[in-house]
Amino acid sequence: MATKCGRKSLSLSLSLSLSLSLSLSLSLSLSLSLSLSMQFINSVKKTHRGSQDCTIRVWSEDGRCVAVLNDHSLQVYALVQYNENCVWSGSWDKTIIVWNAQTKKPSQVLKGKHEDAISGLVVVGKEEDKRKVWSCSWDKTLSLWE
Repeated sequence: MATKCGRKSLSLSLSLSLSLSLSLSLSLSLSLSLSLSMQFINSVKKTHRGSQDCTIRVWSEDGRCVAVLNDHSLQVYALVQYNENCVWSGSWDKTIIVWNAQTKKPSQVLKGKHEDAISGLVVVGKEEDKRKVWSCSWDKTLSLWE
């Protein structure tokens, strides 16, 4: 089930009252962040990680977070490197965003072919000018993007 962006929190409150009007209160807060996809881009020596917090974090070779990409409205479930300048991300928001790897900005938002969450992306073709991207979705469909 898709959830809105933001931190997940779980609160537990326990109140106990005795005849002497003694009251005890316990509160617990839990934050969850789950990595859902990861793609290593060898040509620029960066790792892109899609997450349940609706972001893509870009990590340098030495383990520093160098950028946060946040144009998806729901969890990022799929990532693929199209070429050294282009990364594609698929999300539970039913969109695919094509990112410029240098500027870290979206160059295109693709939507309308899937009725449910994007669950996978794959690049086919060896020659850059003939590459295509296939996407799959929880709606049990495959779509070709040229």
